Amino acid sequence: MERLGQAHSLTTTNSQNGLPAMNDYLVIYEQGEDGGWGAHAPDLQGVFALGVTRGECEDRMRGAIQLHFELLHEEGSEIPVPVHTAGYIAA
Repeated sequence: MERLGQAHSLTTTNSQNGLPAMNDYLVIYEQGEDGGWGAHAPDLQGVFALGVTRGECEDRMRGAIQLHFELLHEEGSEIPVPVHTAGYIAA
């Protein structure tokens, strides 16, 4: 995939200690040479999505994150705290 420097913060709900919480997870979007899109979240190992359009990819990424959280909950594992951020530098 060709990197186009697209970064986005995706807000997803989860629960810790029985209380609803919101965290912003950095999601990196990349557009491939074929025009399709891919995404991954550095704070969530193994969570990624693909889509024909950026919007479809974002929708699928939101679902992948939610499913990942559900699986972590079933395993009794903690949901990772987001630590990655992104920024742009004009060059």
